[in-house]
Amino acid sequence: MSIPSIGIVICNFNKCSYVLNCIQSVLESDTSDYSIYVVDNASTDHSVSEIQKRYGSQLQLLINSENLGGSGGFNRGIRAALKAGHPYIMCLDNDVLVDESAVRSLLDCMQEHKEIGILGSRVYHMEEPDYVQQFGLNIDFENYIVDTLYANVPEDGTIPELVFCDTVATCSVLVRTEAILKAGIMPEDNFIYWDDMEWGYRIQQAGYRAAVYGRSKILHTKGASNRNNAVFTNYYSIRNQIHFFMKYIKEDQLEDFAAKMLNNVFDTIYECMYRDEHCAALAVRYGLEDAMYGIRGKAEPYKLENQDVPYQRLTQILENSQSYYIEENGNSWLAGELREYIQNHYPEKREQSISQADVILSLCSYIMNVKDYSLEKVYIDEYYNVFSKKEEAELIQNYAFSKALFLYMNQPVFLENIRKLRKKYVE
Repeated sequence: MSIPSIGIVICNFNKCSYVLNCIQSVLESDTSDYSIYVVDNASTDHSVSEIQKRYGSQLQLLINSENLGGSGGFNRGIRAALKAGHPYIMCLDNDVLVDESAVRSLLDCMQEHKEIGILGSRVYHMEEPDYVQQFGLNIDFENYIVDTLYANVPEDGTIPELVFCDTVATCSVLVRTEAILKAGIMPEDNFIYWDDMEWGYRIQQAGYRAAVYGRSKILHTKGASNRNNAVFTNYYSIRNQIHFFMKYIKEDQLEDFAAKMLNNVFDTIYECMYRDEHCAALAVRYGLEDAMYGIRGKAEPYKLENQDVPYQRLTQILENSQSYYIEENGNSWLAGELREYIQNHYPEKREQSISQADVILSLCSYIMNVKDYSLEKVYIDEYYNVFSKKEEAELIQNYAFSKALFLYMNQPVFLENIRKLRKKYVE
């Protein structure tokens, strides 16, 4: 019996309804040239029993005794798929839906382009399917961040079909087995976040190219990027971002890296303070310290304790207003998302002209850059930070001085520790 070309690995943790829908969407593909491996990371929400009940005969279910994170979960499935002998391995997040031609399209493109080692789909927002969520990732080695290509761009037919990039998110990605054998599996000590960034980068270092292909389309929920668990996200994102660049940048970049990375860390902490998210701010600090001292793997539970009250400034403002006007200021995607939110949660609120509205919602890229302290408008940035009160104005006015003090106190220690840790990886 011939081995299917693709081993499809789906990693799940406590998203029963999502993973069932994901599996069903794969089974409705216009190709059957695959085997499915579902890895469950010790879910407690009946995921295992429901998968076994509905799809037990159509896939291989691998059950972990503990949560191994995204990288550990995917790696267990990847190892099983490698052992089975599939020439290609596909990874899917549990909260995606694949188009019927998504799997076949990736395989067709990969077979045509022998230089590609890792290939991703065009990812659309589940909640707003007319907008692209992402279509490839580039690693910015000057600012030490990742640029998401075509993020929140409307699908208007002008986006290229094939885009070469630095790396690809594992929400939907096809990888050559021969590339995995050369570059290795995902970096398991990340636990979650930045593991796919490093995986794609290593595959490129092994001599292959990374790309995304527009004929393969998927829907992905915004759950991965929302702020409902900022503590968890902040810790792993900060720690693993620092670890990645510490390993791969040049020696003469270290001082610049320390300054820019701590600048980003400060912004996250200050924003958390602004929103009264004190546990989330502490998680950033833990992530920073663990990165400096080389602490990897799954975080100790106390570092992820979350007692923060959800940020509700926008809710409070809308509840106290009968009508609103949205001043877009070039932020059309954010304006559309905000209108949809208001219509879904406050259908009785009326959008009026600027002269008739109870409140003017003025959109901006980042609240800390606002210079209007008149309080005549309510400013909202792309992270849904809100500025509408006198005490918030004081925090915004003190932002620049507070950042300078933070950098003065932390940069020498950060740089010294990063230099020491880096020697383990580059020598």
